[in-house]
Amino acid sequence: MGWIPHEATSVVEPPYPRRLLRELLLRNHISLGARILDAGCGRGELVRYLASLGFDPTGLDESESDIELAREQNPDLEFFVGGVPREQFELRTQGYDLIFARDLSAWSDSVFSRQAFRTTASLLSCLQPRGLFIFLCSTDSDSEPEHDVLCFARHLAQFPGECRIDRFHSGTESVQFLAATLQLDAQPRATLEWDRLGQKASSVLDGPCCLLAHPTLSAPRRAA
Repeated sequence: MGWIPHEATSVVEPPYPRRLLRELLLRNHISLGARILDAGCGRGELVRYLASLGFDPTGLDESESDIELAREQNPDLEFFVGGVPREQFELRTQGYDLIFARDLSAWSDSVFSRQAFRTTASLLSCLQPRGLFIFLCSTDSDSEPEHDVLCFARHLAQFPGECRIDRFHSGTESVQFLAATLQLDAQPRATLEWDRLGQKASSVLDGPCCLLAHPTLSAPRRAA
């Protein structure tokens, strides 16, 4: 993993603890040069940090002002404005190895809504077969309220692949991070097929989340 020696020398502060990011990338076997999309990138801190380690990152955010600032501060990196990437930059999104999912409005209410599944399906269509899609959640009580990680896990489990929940300690006793991860299977799928899967998922779980009883996902499982 050629990016590890550069991690300690980076002067860019990412929006997550470096210890968390390092463990997350190692645990998922993300290799140097991997194409990574940060969906909900804000002003591009994580994109800049990943680029400094030797990855090939792209940022996506709905805020035009944040993307404008990200482009000014990182003229050599790629940023796009939008909530659903296929509507914004079409086939240029194909072939990502990893997508970080953070702050897009489609997931701000229920992650079981039709729009939430439509957005996730569109993002999944940008991944290579066997690519990874990761929702990150924090247990920090001082931060903004977030969805329960089990909501994200149930959301991702509606798509083809292996879904799991991982826990990461931040270095403090009060805060830990949880990642709901979907690794796609090896089957290539066309855009229309991802649209169909998103529609099917919304017909199964359409409604509120976080208030429902959740199954325990303590081990990897095969999604539908």
